[in-house]
Amino acid sequence: MEENLKQMLIGMQNKMIEDSRQLSTVKAQIQAKEREKRLSELTYKEVSQIGDNIRTYKSVGKMFLQADKSVLEKEIKGRIDVSNEGIKALEKKATYLERNINEINGNLKDIFNRRS
Repeated sequence: MEENLKQMLIGMQNKMIEDSRQLSTVKAQIQAKEREKRLSELTYKEVSQIGDNIRTYKSVGKMFLQADKSVLEKEIKGRIDVSNEGIKALEKKATYLERNINEINGNLKDIFNRRS
């Protein structure tokens, strides 16, 4: 019985450590997506303020190609939408991991309270 309890505790502890690592990775990814979104929003704001008669260019690898302002705005909006979707998905994953960590913590406390 004691050996089974020990194995169960080790398994729970390993799961909690793994979930904590994943949570920190997900939080870093959320921050990166938010930075990407902010940069795209600022770029969109600047592009939308320029006149329609001014030439606009987009970066393609190491070169720049002339592009219509409307095309640039559409691409930038697309990047903002992709960032928003990515942030939502990552936040769901973070919530799931936090819930798992809290559940494991609760289970560990229950086990130790019963043993005391």
